[in-house]
Amino acid sequence: MHHACHCGQLDIVKLLLDNGADIDAQAINGGTPLMRAIESSKEAVVSYLISRGAKVQLENKKGHTALDIAKAYADPRVVVVVQKRWDEIPPPVDKKKKGKKGGSPKKRTKSAGEKKTSTPVSTEGNNLETKASSTDLPPLYLKSSVLRAASALGIAGEQHRSIAFTPNKAWIPQATTEDLMRERETRRLRYGYEIDFPEYKPPFQKNVQTRVTELEKQEES
Repeated sequence: MHHACHCGQLDIVKLLLDNGADIDAQAINGGTPLMRAIESSKEAVVSYLISRGAKVQLENKKGHTALDIAKAYADPRVVVVVQKRWDEIPPPVDKKKKGKKGGSPKKRTKSAGEKKTSTPVSTEGNNLETKASSTDLPPLYLKSSVLRAASALGIAGEQHRSIAFTPNKAWIPQATTEDLMRERETRRLRYGYEIDFPEYKPPFQKNVQTRVTELEKQEES
């Protein structure tokens, strides 16, 4: 399913599903066949899988759903299909709220044996100190910070190196699959089908080697 969806082989996908294949089979990294079709921009396969009930809300090991992957690969046709299915899914029901019945929870009443404790009255100085500690400090000191952790380890002043990539050679147009197949077909028509084998030798070289082998056999005999 994963290979068929990645290659866009819709007929193979239909055949597998009709014979009991798992439409949401997850790989080691948590990827699904739907995610494979999204990655290779196979709009027809994506639409067919969704129509057959593929789950778009499943997450891979990185926590990405099919919609996240569609937006990352940025094929507008696929994004529209997946987004439409995502919007059709009803929001999840909060079981905690559903289990709660109406009415406010009862307050715990004090038993007769319990004594009422009075809270200590804070002085004016303590109030000022509390206000200063809660309002005067900037947000940096009220929450954890990566910069503070780095400075504590002594790596905040580390010098940064440039990671700009410089290619060794200029980019040249690459041959397409159609061009490569045409070249292979031309070579087969010209030299024969044996050209695809590693032990292939041109006709002249093959003839010379055959003659040498025959002469060696004659000398041995």
